[in-house]
Amino acid sequence: MNTHEEMAATLAHEFKNPLSLLTLNLDILQQIDETNKKYYDKMRNELKRLEAMTVDFLKMTIAGEQIIEKVNLNELVKNIVKRYTHPNIKFEFKEETTITTSGNYKKLSTIFDNIFKNAIEAIDGKEGTISIEVKENEITVKDSGGGFLEKPVYFTSKKENGTGVGLYLCSKIAEEHGAKFTLENGELGCVAKVSF
Repeated sequence: MNTHEEMAATLAHEFKNPLSLLTLNLDILQQIDETNKKYYDKMRNELKRLEAMTVDFLKMTIAGEQIIEKVNLNELVKNIVKRYTHPNIKFEFKEETTITTSGNYKKLSTIFDNIFKNAIEAIDGKEGTISIEVKENEITVKDSGGGFLEKPVYFTSKKENGTGVGLYLCSKIAEEHGAKFTLENGELGCVAKVSF
C-alpha cells in the first residue's frame, strides 16, 4: 500500500475499535439492566475517543508531527484493560518488571487495543480469561478464545465485519518503535507478544 492508502486503512480501523466497544457494552447492558450507569459512561468515553482520534488524524496529516515521550508500558496496558472490563471475562495481570520506552503513547495504545478487542471477540460472550505477563523486555497476552485454525495473514480476516488491518497495524507500529509483534496459537487460545 502507498502512504495515503495506509493512512486511510489506519483511520478506518481506528474508527472500528471504539465502535466495537460501544457494541460490546450495549450487549452487556441487554444482559443485565439499563440502570447500570458505568456502562453508559464507557460508551460516552468511547464516543469522545472516536472524536478525538478524528481530530488528531487531521492534525497529523496537516502538521506531519508525532509526539514522542517516555511511556510506561505497564501503566498503558492497565489503563486499556480498565476500558475492556467484562462480567464474563477475568483479566490476570502478572508483572515481573516495568518496561518503559520512548514513543507515541496513542500509537502504542493501538497495539494493545487491538489485542484485547480481538481476544474478547474470540471468547465470544462466554466465560474466559485474558492473562497479561510483563517479563524482561516483553509483554505477553494470552486468551482462552480457542485460537485460530490457520496462521492469520495481514489484510485478511475471517470475522464477518473484519478488515484484517489490525495485525498489520500492530506489526507496523511495533516496528516504528523498534519492537516486534507476533501472534501464535497457545494452549487455550491466541498468544500475542510485543517484544521491546
